[in-house]
Amino acid sequence: MVHFGNDDEDTFMHAFSPVAEVEEKITFLHNQDASCAESFGVKHPSIVFFRDFETEVNVYEGPADKESLQKFFKPLMVATLFRFTEDEIEAVFGQQQNTIVMFRTEE
Repeated sequence: MVHFGNDDEDTFMHAFSPVAEVEEKITFLHNQDASCAESFGVKHPSIVFFRDFETEVNVYEGPADKESLQKFFKPLMVATLFRFTEDEIEAVFGQQQNTIVMFRTEE
């Protein structure tokens, strides 16, 4: 997750920083360079949740508070469609995400 903007902005002080202090599963970066934000097609200032599947650039547009930011990115941490293995147990059951499980043969 990246905060593109200054460290005196509400989104940084009241959303990004408080989440970064408690969330261990995400890498947090702060970048003040507007041209860097533009290279990803996002505005400066903004908070962006990057991932390497499905929608890769996810721009946060909610209020500047910790709880709202957490509600934004928690569902984005798991792919919409994936093969369920032991590695995904925490993501599905631990995060209390709504899930549909499809059973099928290997064929």
